[in-house]
Amino acid sequence: MNAGASVATVLAFDFGYRRIGVAVGNASIETANPLTTVHTPGTEPDWPQILQLVKEWAPDLILVGLPLMLDDTPSANAPAAEQFGAELAIKSRLNVLMVDEKLSSAAAKEAIKSARQAGLRKRTRPGDIDKFAAQVILRTWLNQRDGRRPVHGDK
Repeated sequence: MNAGASVATVLAFDFGYRRIGVAVGNASIETANPLTTVHTPGTEPDWPQILQLVKEWAPDLILVGLPLMLDDTPSANAPAAEQFGAELAIKSRLNVLMVDEKLSSAAAKEAIKSARQAGLRKRTRPGDIDKFAAQVILRTWLNQRDGRRPVHGDK
């Protein structure tokens, strides 16, 4: 499947050992919204909750952030993120693309800070950064598939 062809609903995951941020978007109208944070109870992701989200949103495509260094070499967490993506592809029976998530957490923190300063958010809860980072991953993919540069501060 061509990653941009006939894709409407997209789920994006920001993999972490303690929390996995999730965002949902629509490629046709280029939306990306933070959805939720899945907490990891031990050493394995909460697969029942993750697969319930996949079932509920019925995405055409799933994205998983690939943690790269600024020089584009894989970070220490890259193999675990790739394993998560591979398992998610098997369990969901959907196409999963790995997307450069460089600076996504920093962009998520900045978006939350801006929303608080504008009075749109009162407080930040644990896990907020994770779902906003997933939103950044989704926006990065949306921008790259159209030949645009990733805009980490895109709102």
